[in-house]
Amino acid sequence: MFEAFTNSALKILASSYIQSHKFGHDYLGTEHILLGIMDEKHGFAARILKSHDITKINIAKELAKHVKRYPVSELEKIPKSPRAKRVFKAATEEARLFNIDYVNSEHILLALLKEKEGVAYKVLSNLELNYDIIKQDILKGLVNISKNNEVITRNSP
Repeated sequence: MFEAFTNSALKILASSYIQSHKFGHDYLGTEHILLGIMDEKHGFAARILKSHDITKINIAKELAKHVKRYPVSELEKIPKSPRAKRVFKAATEEARLFNIDYVNSEHILLALLKEKEGVAYKVLSNLELNYDIIKQDILKGLVNISKNNEVITRNSP
């Protein structure tokens, strides 16, 4: 499932697992993926969120309303929740909608916004973000990239 993920997207996945562990959760959920996006500071998705004045602190405050922290567990493997699995699959679909063959942070962010039952969706909605706003930001960013003649490669950060 993750062979099309860029280095940036894989960093988000790894950070998501770390966030799950920090919460003492025995699953990987959309809330952990959202925090993973914010940990990938140079990712396109994190930059978009920051442009809307969304910070990891804002997200943490919203998460406190929706999820409970537990003492850190010593889990060897944290399973992905069904919602997290759907998000990663939807991220691949989002990349295809952009006619590209790799998944990057912005595709994961769009997928989180499509998973309306997830905690990440609730947090982003409470912070007044939605799929259409983020998609417009991504499209604007892609236009700016092509105007500047920058090349996006599969292994770009």
